[in-house]
Amino acid sequence: MGKGSKSDKRKYARLDLMSKVNFIVIETGGGEAPANRFRAVGKNIGVEGILFTADKELPKGTVIDLEIFLPGRADPVYIEGEVMWCASVKQRGKKKMEYDIGVKFLTMDKNHVLLLIKYVCGELAEDTIGPKGRLARP
Repeated sequence: MGKGSKSDKRKYARLDLMSKVNFIVIETGGGEAPANRFRAVGKNIGVEGILFTADKELPKGTVIDLEIFLPGRADPVYIEGEVMWCASVKQRGKKKMEYDIGVKFLTMDKNHVLLLIKYVCGELAEDTIGPKGRLARP
C-alpha cells in the first residue's frame, strides 16, 4: 500500500519505507515468549503502525518491542506494538518462508512519538509541497 491509497481504510496515511527493523517478542497468547531478537525490513509506516517483512511468523495478538531505523536517522525509534495480522509471502529464489506482519503501535516514549510524527508528516509534506516549497503535481 502506498501513500494515501483510496482503498486504504486507515485513519492516517502510510509512507513506503525500506528500513531496518529489529524486534523482540515480549508476550504471546499461547505461552512463553522467545528471548531472541529478530531482524526485519520495514515496508510502510504511519503514526499508528508499521508493516514489515520477517522470516518469523507471529500470531495475531503477539506483543513485541520494535526498534525502527528511520531513513536519515542514526538512532532508532523504540516502540511497543501488537501484531494485528501476519501473512506468508512468496519470495522468488528464496528457500526460507517470509511473512508480512502488520503491527499497531501501543506505547512509546514521548520523544519517539514526536520523531515518528515529524518523519511521517515531513515526508508527506515533501510529497505534497515538493522540496522547494512548490505544490507537487500528481
